[in-house]
Amino acid sequence: AEMAAIKRALRKTVGGYHAVTVDDEGFSEKDKKFRIYDEKLKALSKRAEEWSTQMLEFASATRIVAKTQQALVSTNPEHVMVKETGNVNKALDAYSKDNIQKLIQAFQKNVRTPLQQRMNEAMRIEEKLRQRQKFRNDYMYYQGKVEKLEETHQNNLKNGKVEKIAFTEMLERNHKKVDKSKDNFEQSSKALEKQLTVLLSTYQEAIRSITVEALDIQKTICTDFCQHFTKLSSFYHKVKREDEVKEIPDNKLVDIILGPYIVVHEDGAPVKESVTDGSLEFDCIKFGMQVNVVELIGTRARIDQPIHGWISIESASGEDVVAPKLPPKNSDNYFVPLDD
Repeated sequence: AEMAAIKRALRKTVGGYHAVTVDDEGFSEKDKKFRIYDEKLKALSKRAEEWSTQMLEFASATRIVAKTQQALVSTNPEHVMVKETGNVNKALDAYSKDNIQKLIQAFQKNVRTPLQQRMNEAMRIEEKLRQRQKFRNDYMYYQGKVEKLEETHQNNLKNGKVEKIAFTEMLERNHKKVDKSKDNFEQSSKALEKQLTVLLSTYQEAIRSITVEALDIQKTICTDFCQHFTKLSSFYHKVKREDEVKEIPDNKLVDIILGPYIVVHEDGAPVKESVTDGSLEFDCIKFGMQVNVVELIGTRARIDQPIHGWISIESASGEDVVAPKLPPKNSDNYFVPLDD
């Protein structure tokens, strides 16, 4: 009996007697599309988890930036920019405690929660697909078995052989199993096909809208932070003027204002051969490009990337030409903008 059970289980696993096949082409196409959707959903869910972690780290980093700037200001409490910089620091600290937290909550509500709901739905469908496959295997197995028994039955009739009652009962029993397994398979297929049709008709728009919402929140955080940090950067540009440079230690200032900057002026950043006013302009770095500042004299900066030369940090009208990309190098927490 135990050996017979093992053989029966094995036959179900490998497709029974292979005497019957099920036309599954239409359903297989939907199943294939569902697998693609499921992979995209998992990838987006993983990315959203990374974004969520970055946002929490960013909230902490903004507070550290504010404290770092305040520490610098404290080295020169009499400077005319102290009050202005202090106000920006307070705004940045308040932003990290309030605005970012609201954005994190919006991210949870509009991105993480809908994604989790979609993931749960996909897992339920995945379980139903496994159940349908089981019904399919049962149907193929019992149908194949009945056909084999019917063949034996016909041979018995042809040869005038009297069948045992046990054989007749087994044939009748397996006919019922065919009907039951077929009914289970067809009902499962019908319900699943309806679910998959609805899901596959909406999933692309659903994933797109969730992704757009996530990117919009990230963009808001990055834009807001850059505005705060640009105001802070103006302090360092002004205290570095030749008549004020002595008011803050050079080593403290250099640690803060050298490094990567982004061109923020719409006309770009003209590049000259030297720091002098009459120096020849030979190139212009476009808006949005990154430069690397290695030396500052007043409002002039020497760069070594993407080309070597000198640029102005401020335009003639006082507008920022470039803005720092990162917080101070002496901070343990660098803010890396999220992918847009």
